[in-house]
Amino acid sequence: ENIMVTDSGLVKIMDFGLARAHDTHTITATATMLGTPGYMPPEQIQSQGPGPLGDQYALGILAYEIMTRMHPFQEDDPLKMIFKHLSEVPPPPTERRADLPVELNEVIMKMIEKTPEKRYPDVQAANAAFQNAIWPPE
Repeated sequence: ENIMVTDSGLVKIMDFGLARAHDTHTITATATMLGTPGYMPPEQIQSQGPGPLGDQYALGILAYEIMTRMHPFQEDDPLKMIFKHLSEVPPPPTERRADLPVELNEVIMKMIEKTPEKRYPDVQAANAAFQNAIWPPE
């Protein structure tokens, strides 16, 4: 609901409600969690704060959802959803859509690793891997 596609096919992210300047000290009280539970990385849930590797996790969840037409963690209850982000490894995308390239499956699963250090070093590396999985170099 926060991602829209224009008539020309351009994808736009609509909700920047949590965006803030880097020099802002806080936007919430201690122990208050902000974010969308369906896309929140485990490290943010565990109060380590948002960061680029967390953005990669959220992007990986979105890619999983786009490719399979299903969220990796099927859950309506926000607290149960948060628990799943912390403790469950979702089924690989190819289990939900067998026609996906294995390479794409591997990229998405790496982007949504529970441990940030096991993800790509940055979003640019994840993007390059994603593109290579979809359009392999010749």
